[in-house]
Amino acid sequence: MAALARKQQTSPAEILDLIAARKAELPELLKRQNEEAELSISSGDESAYRTAVAAVTACNTDIARLQSALVGATGRAKEAREAEQRAAATALRQHISKLLEQRLPVAERIERAITELVKGWRELIEISDGALTAYPGGPPPSGLALSNTELIALVAGEMARLGNVAPITGRAVVGRQIPSLPARRVPDFMLMGMPERITPLRVEIERANETARNHMEGKRHAA
Repeated sequence: MAALARKQQTSPAEILDLIAARKAELPELLKRQNEEAELSISSGDESAYRTAVAAVTACNTDIARLQSALVGATGRAKEAREAEQRAAATALRQHISKLLEQRLPVAERIERAITELVKGWRELIEISDGALTAYPGGPPPSGLALSNTELIALVAGEMARLGNVAPITGRAVVGRQIPSLPARRVPDFMLMGMPERITPLRVEIERANETARNHMEGKRHAA
């Protein structure tokens, strides 16, 4: 014969309501017990008194049973809540880890794009230097985009045109605003003139991802 399905477990709030209801009955039961005790002395019949005592005892026993059930239900609810929180935290960590991993191919694309940018920049300078050196009649006038200063200004302007983000005014900004494309800057002044010692972007992002994962795992274990 198949086992009967277990009845759905009662919540702590429902058990508290049951305890309150039984406790509300107790004053009247105690009053009746006292009345029957007094009557039993004059009548010599203790049957009604014993019935009243049994009713009080049964009520107290039921309250004790409900209070014990409340302890179990509260513990079960706490365990279920903690399990739900752990599951949500795990899902969040997985979601963040997935986003972190998506940064690596983007960092590699940026590296390739910067490599091409630097290559094109050097070619532009080299060609312009050739024209500057061969210009007839001595140094050329300004405005021909042949000097380093002019070329730097022009390329910097193009970086601003394509990479700068205009400030948002007159309306609320939702989330973090995208920053403008940064200009060249050595991460540590000790590395001035030693670009080969600067860690590549993709490596820095990979290290940062690992640090982020370790940090999230550390928070999980601390909790």
